[in-house]
Amino acid sequence: MPSGFGSIEGAKSTAVFSSFHETCKVHGVNLEDYLEFLFRYMGIHRDELKDESLSDERRNAILEQAMPWKFKKA
Repeated sequence: MPSGFGSIEGAKSTAVFSSFHETCKVHGVNLEDYLEFLFRYMGIHRDELKDESLSDERRNAILEQAMPWKFKKA
């Protein structure tokens, strides 16, 4: 099924992004700055997060540090 605003998948994607954007706003985080940080951060931790032997605790700790409420602009 094609993605886009004319599909269920497009609607789901829009809802997820809107929720994400609102979370940033609630925490006073600039969305553009945060997304730049997030893409870099996830790139740094990509291989570790793909490791199937990674403990849930470690995976959650990595992801927790990437949340908007943890973001601080340097």
